[in-house]
Amino acid sequence: MVMKSKLLNLVSVNSLLLSALFFAGNATGQELILESAKLGPTNQYGAGVVINTSQHIGVRFHLERDTLITGIGGHVWVENFPWAGLFNATIVRLPNQSAFPAGDPFTEQEVVYSQLCTPTTLLSQDYIFPASAELSAGHYALLFGGVASNAAMPETDLPLRNPSFIAWNSNGWFELPKRNHPAYRFTLYGLPLP
Repeated sequence: MVMKSKLLNLVSVNSLLLSALFFAGNATGQELILESAKLGPTNQYGAGVVINTSQHIGVRFHLERDTLITGIGGHVWVENFPWAGLFNATIVRLPNQSAFPAGDPFTEQEVVYSQLCTPTTLLSQDYIFPASAELSAGHYALLFGGVASNAAMPETDLPLRNPSFIAWNSNGWFELPKRNHPAYRFTLYGLPLP
């Protein structure tokens, strides 16, 4: 039993070191394109908005110019087991700054990028998942959802620049209230294209 515990600790330490090396190297040369909330306390567990197959949560954003997205991130924690926290990060094109995705939850035509995200710990972290997507200037939404996940976003982050949070569930799309409502940290990293 002691050997198994030491092995699990070693695996956890190695995963953390590899993640730190990747993210330290990955952050070089890229800009923070979107930041919906200032990061609150990390290493949290147990409260927040759920990300799963029956609920998507996201934030609208606008790009002034064509951009290469190199990272998608957010403040996320996982319930029960890290591998149970898989979720999709999806970017959809919107016709204007107040629009919702057209589908239920979105249509194939409006999806411009989607990827599987894999949190590595139960406690909340400010993740950056590598991405590669060229987006033209325009209106978009970054959405977390899908996959039968037990992931959640803490409600301890502080809003920046009046973010426009949206959500989808069995009742359809709706806007999250801007007053007296928690902020959720979504981030995009990348480089403006020439």
